[in-house]
Amino acid sequence: MEVIKRKSALIIVDVQNDFISGSLAVPGGEKVVDVCNHLRDRGDFSMVVVTQDWHPSTHISFARNAQNFVLADEVDGAAVCEFSTVSFSDPPLDGVSVFPVHCVADTWGAELHKDLQVRSSDVTVRKGSHTERESFSAFADNTQLSETHLANTLRHASITDVFVCGLAYDVCVSWTARDAVRRGFRTFFVEDAAAGVEAGEMSRMKQELAQLGVSFVQSDEVPGLLAEAA
Repeated sequence: MEVIKRKSALIIVDVQNDFISGSLAVPGGEKVVDVCNHLRDRGDFSMVVVTQDWHPSTHISFARNAQNFVLADEVDGAAVCEFSTVSFSDPPLDGVSVFPVHCVADTWGAELHKDLQVRSSDVTVRKGSHTERESFSAFADNTQLSETHLANTLRHASITDVFVCGLAYDVCVSWTARDAVRRGFRTFFVEDAAAGVEAGEMSRMKQELAQLGVSFVQSDEVPGLLAEAA
């Protein structure tokens, strides 16, 4: 019987200034930085991936831009509030969450936190660059119409297992973990290396991901899991 050699990647999701101390700060977000650094220092990963939201200033997820698109049900775009959910008829999108302006490409808010360890060998994935598409996941936009290079990059390197962490637990980290397991990667969610926004949504996403086969672990368990897979 053929034995599959397991290779692991660490995916650090969106540890960016705007999600830590900027316009869309996640409670406890700064604490995640040290845990992510500790993970990569202690873990023998074959690859480390660092992702970034990288939005144009005209992005559809910014509440201030709603008036620039055609909303469903004759909603006045100028009246759309931050953190509300809207539907668009052009482009046809339902249930889009809109936020304060954040992580605009080539601005301080989009930069990785200064204390996050980043190396020249890391793989960078920038997402959310299409004006009319939201992209929580590091693998694809929310409608799954377009993919980033991440899945192909992992497969080209023969990666079998991914360990996902970062910001925010209930949004981009969870969506990345879900897309990873759906694409056939054995997926681990490192809980203490992630911080979230809404406790209820974190619980809901954890239940959904567990049903899909995602394993939830703590950072101090990761070295042992990597050793077992070697």
